Amino acid sequence: MNGDSSGRLLAGEDPLQHRDSFVYTNLRDQLSFPYIARRNGVFVLLDPSLNDRNQRMAFILDPSAEGEYTHAFYFRMRREPQRADERLKLAIGEYPADGSLRAEFLRNWLGSLIRDQAAPDVTEIAAGADPRSQFMIEIMRHAFKSEWQDVARADDRLAEIAWSDPWYAEAAEMRINWRTHVMNPQVMKRYGEEAIAMIDRSCLLSPTLALYGLRARAGFNAAQPEIVVESVSAYAKLAGRMVRFHINPVDRCGRTRRR
Repeated sequence: MNGDSSGRLLAGEDPLQHRDSFVYTNLRDQLSFPYIARRNGVFVLLDPSLNDRNQRMAFILDPSAEGEYTHAFYFRMRREPQRADERLKLAIGEYPADGSLRAEFLRNWLGSLIRDQAAPDVTEIAAGADPRSQFMIEIMRHAFKSEWQDVARADDRLAEIAWSDPWYAEAAEMRINWRTHVMNPQVMKRYGEEAIAMIDRSCLLSPTLALYGLRARAGFNAAQPEIVVESVSAYAKLAGRMVRFHINPVDRCGRTRRR
């Protein structure tokens, strides 16, 4: 039995897949369903049945912004980015005040946004984004330009972004990244150690190639060669899994850019 077969076997007992469960009656206003959808996406390589779980959640949550978000993320998990973006654009028009919908749409276009090369429709959606989304895009623009002092000055604001926030992963990566660029020999080791601790926490939530690459760099800065070796090994294993599941072509596993 594997993750997929056990997930399908237990689906009948999963409260997230039943409209009349306590999740949607007693806890509906206390849970972040966009966060749950993203967490399902983290483990879909191990358990493909999580695609179906997200789809059932989306239909139960309809009609709502959370339902639209989960529908769109279902397409993300199925590696259908165009359908996800189309769904999000329509949902943003219906729920213009919902920050999660805009954040999820903009996340797919961060590369062009921070280079000021985004298409007009993407730029329009970004212009109407909430202050936190605009702040995150600006911080990532500083990072793209290697303006690490500007990123470091924003560390306190980045640290305020909660783990359930749609921008949490990017905020954590920015906090880690500037620490790995500290080259002052008097503090480089300390910031390298801080970065390693932050990366290890982030990898529990969502391990990525970018994080393992940063962990290797932080290991160099912290003078911990065992961390470097461990990180390179983890990077290779994750890249191999992504190739096996056709998530990244072999020749792109060294890149972490977004379009």
